[in-house]
Amino acid sequence: MAVPMEHVLALPELLEHILFSLDERTLLTSAQRVCTHWRGMIQQSPVLQEKLFFKPGRRTASDAPESTTSDSAPAQQPTLNPLLIAAFPAIFRTNYLLPCQRPFRFSLRGIELITNPAKRTAYLRPNASWRSMFLQQPPAYSFGVFQECSENPVTCEIMKSEGGLRMETLFELLFFHEDLTLCNYPNWIVWWGQSASVAFEKVLESSSAESVDEPDLLVCAIVNSVGPGDPIEENEDQDVVNAVQDKYRELGLEPKALEPEWVVEKTVFKEIWGP
Repeated sequence: MAVPMEHVLALPELLEHILFSLDERTLLTSAQRVCTHWRGMIQQSPVLQEKLFFKPGRRTASDAPESTTSDSAPAQQPTLNPLLIAAFPAIFRTNYLLPCQRPFRFSLRGIELITNPAKRTAYLRPNASWRSMFLQQPPAYSFGVFQECSENPVTCEIMKSEGGLRMETLFELLFFHEDLTLCNYPNWIVWWGQSASVAFEKVLESSSAESVDEPDLLVCAIVNSVGPGDPIEENEDQDVVNAVQDKYRELGLEPKALEPEWVVEKTVFKEIWGP
C-alpha cells in the first residue's frame, strides 16, 4: 500500500532532504510560507541554515564527515552567496585579482535599493534577512581596509572575528566608514583568500609598506595624484551614500559598531608626500 505523502513529509529526515534540494531563494521565501512545520524545519535545521548562509559552513574540506582527504588537504574553495550576489551585484562583481584587471570603477549605483527607491525601506529594515547572511561559505573571518590618499599616511585596518563576516558589517562599512565616505571611496574590492593575499602583497609592495596579516577580503581606496597640493579625489558615489544615510535616519536606524568580538589592528606605514 502506498504511503500517504503527508506521512512522508512528516518524517524530519526526508523533509530536510527534500527542502535541501530547493534553490536558496525558494528555501528562504515561499517554502517557509507553506506551513509552520516547514518554517520550523528550515529555521531549526543546521544543514538548511548553512545552505542559507545564516550558519557558518566548514572551513576546510577535511572537516567534512567521513572525508577521506588528508589533514594537509587544501582549504575548501569558498562559495559565494547567490542571494547577496543578486541583491548587491556591484559588490560581488569586483572579484578580481589585481586592480589592473578590473573593467570598471567600483560603484554601488547598480544595487536595487538605489535603482528602485520604492524598495529602499524594505531593504533597510532592521530584520532584513540579508543583514545576517555570510557573504561566502565557509565564511570570511577577516577583512581589511587599505587606504592611500594624497598628503595622508598609508593606512591599513585589519579586522578579525571568529564569528565571521556578515553582510550587514560590510554594507555599513561601505556606507558609513568616515574615511571612505568623505572623499576616498573604494576603487576596488578583492575577495576570497589567496586572491586577496596576492593583491594585498601587491599594494603593500607599491607603497613600500611592511608586511601585515593578510585578510580574506580587502577593500582598497587608492587615490593617485601628481604631488603635494593636488585636490583630493571626490567620492563619485556621494549621492548614493547620502541616500542610504538619509533612509537610515528616516527609519531611526544607527549603523552598528563592530561587535566586541572583532579585533581591529590599524597600521600606519608612511607619509606619501613627506618632506
